[in-house]
Amino acid sequence: MGIVKQYSIKDLEILSGIKAHTIRIWEKRYQLFDPNRTETNIRFYTCKELKKLLNISLLIDKGHKISKLSQLSDDALNETITCNFLNGNTEKDYYATQVNTMVLSMLELDENLFEKSFSGCVLRYGLENTILKVVYPFLNKVGMLWCINEVSPAQEHFTSNLIKQKLHTAIDSLLPATKTRNEETFLLYLSEDEDHEIGLLLAHYLLKKEGYKVIYLGPRVPFTDLEKVIQIANPGNLLTFFVIPKPLQETQDYLELLSQHFSEKQIFLAGTPMLLDKTNFPANFH
Repeated sequence: MGIVKQYSIKDLEILSGIKAHTIRIWEKRYQLFDPNRTETNIRFYTCKELKKLLNISLLIDKGHKISKLSQLSDDALNETITCNFLNGNTEKDYYATQVNTMVLSMLELDENLFEKSFSGCVLRYGLENTILKVVYPFLNKVGMLWCINEVSPAQEHFTSNLIKQKLHTAIDSLLPATKTRNEETFLLYLSEDEDHEIGLLLAHYLLKKEGYKVIYLGPRVPFTDLEKVIQIANPGNLLTFFVIPKPLQETQDYLELLSQHFSEKQIFLAGTPMLLDKTNFPANFH
């Protein structure tokens, strides 16, 4: 069972994109919700009501009228979502529904709901599309919720770890590398101040899928340890991510350090565009 949580009307506004004033009008005009109240007479809502509002917000974006939607039972509303999104003609509609489902699974710490959403999407559109079209938009939404203190670290870690488990399983299911020469070997790592690993795991999956040999070190790797591994394994390529915001000069200094020590390697970078777009890259960087 998921953990029961109470949501304020402001929470509903942030999570659904529908203004609190509009929600109040819908309650009064269409009896959309009958919220419980605290001892001080402040409205609060349940996960069931949040889910209903998320579904309504999706349907309104598709042109449905609140006057009609408010008359539907929960089962009829779910059926309308299924017809318009889950069984719809466009991938975009399906993905939008799954992003909202992942948000709910995170807020309620509901692993079963996450599993149903993730696995269903993988079966329908494959792992890569699921990560790029559902997980990444979901993580962007989590980032916004994090900034306004609507998500706790425990909730974010709960879902991130489930996503990483899925990627580890997918990586393990692939055949061994067929491209094993040093110049075809990739070393994947994050620097010692980086721990956002999902992008790195996706890169591991994509490279292994294409037959490349991957040496995976994971997050928070000290530079001295990186040097030792490269001396032992001599990979032709390095790949890392910059996600944590940091001063531009600090990033530039780190790139220069990599370039000086590993000038004969091809070094691939991914991460925050605002940071990477302002960086001057040495010749062997991509």
